[in-house]
Amino acid sequence: MFGHGLKLMKIDLLEDLYEDINTQELPLSKKGIRRCIRAIARSRDYLEQGVLGAQRYDKHGQPCGQVTEEQSQFAQKCLKKSYFSEDLRGPVP
Repeated sequence: MFGHGLKLMKIDLLEDLYEDINTQELPLSKKGIRRCIRAIARSRDYLEQGVLGAQRYDKHGQPCGQVTEEQSQFAQKCLKKSYFSEDLRGPVP
């Protein structure tokens, strides 16, 4: 997910990260992690990768599931909404 380009996150990755915060006693806030994950997941670059069958990855970068039809349709819906937003990179082609 991090370090080698943007990759699609596995479903429920946030819960895995919360567990790490608790078990490893990491000095991170759940709210901060949630905001970061949300910002990534709502980005145009991330949503554009959400095509049917695209690979998802766990927190270790290992393949962990694929994008379903429903998830792909949701990503496309979000992209269309962003077409009308004030995005400095311009509209989605």
